[in-house]
Amino acid sequence: MIIAEHLVLLALDPEAGSLAPRVRREALERGVRACLLCDLAISRRIGRRGRGIARLDDLPDYHPLLESAARSLPAREVSLVEALAGVGSALGSVLPRLIDSLLARDVLVRQRRGLLRRRYPVRSMRALHEVHHRLQDLIVAPQPQAPSIALAMVADSCGVLEARTTTEELAGVRARLAELRRAPVAGGPDLSLLYDIAAASARR
Repeated sequence: MIIAEHLVLLALDPEAGSLAPRVRREALERGVRACLLCDLAISRRIGRRGRGIARLDDLPDYHPLLESAARSLPAREVSLVEALAGVGSALGSVLPRLIDSLLARDVLVRQRRGLLRRRYPVRSMRALHEVHHRLQDLIVAPQPQAPSIALAMVADSCGVLEARTTTEELAGVRARLAELRRAPVAGGPDLSLLYDIAAASARR
């Protein structure tokens, strides 16, 4: 799964199939756009140019949403705020498309409640465990994987982490992120761009 799909699973109440209490849809929408940029940054399809970022290549991507997000970015320098806005302009609301992707792979199941209300309970517990493993990887691994770091940073910036973890878990994740930022692991990923993407997504 891509990072944005992990964020959606973290944001959902797995049994009710709706966004968990205290998860704001507009903040989550900004978060999933940021996750797309993080995935592109990790795969080096986008990178820094001047004070902003730019698309680095035109190679096709394995996930259609990542491909669409990459095509929305120019090869010239744009700010991160402009890049996030460009993803939104090109893709529209990303959240329904992520839900459709998860439904197509039987990670979620569609349920109708009333005439208009729909719910999307989690069908694949394995996929849900993968999301929580990402957060555990961040806390306990000597060298956490870049997608785990990106997920935690964006989930914190858009309020999902606070809504979906205990006070102790939240403190642990934030402490580890702060530690990694102060002293990056030798040979690990360059976290500065991921931090900047997450910070840009938190702006209103």
